[in-house]
Amino acid sequence: MREAGALISRLLPVSQELPAKEDVLDQLISQSASYVESVAGADEHLIHSAGMDTRMAPSAPLMPDLPAALEVTIGDHEGELDLSWDKVAGARS
Repeated sequence: MREAGALISRLLPVSQELPAKEDVLDQLISQSASYVESVAGADEHLIHSAGMDTRMAPSAPLMPDLPAALEVTIGDHEGELDLSWDKVAGARS
């Protein structure tokens, strides 16, 4: 039991330092990524040679389905029409 207590007392200070060390590592990785981006630009081969992955190429947005249950009613003011329809899954404005 004394060995376990001694081990815990040695590891406790190290475990308390981990969050600060993780922050430093995150900052260093961010700086490295910024440097590679500034040097390589969009050259995927150069980015990969630095040991980093590239982002997926953006894809064209897909057209949502047409709205169902479209209704048109006369609005409150002259020349105004109100439109309403059922929500389309996956669509956003």
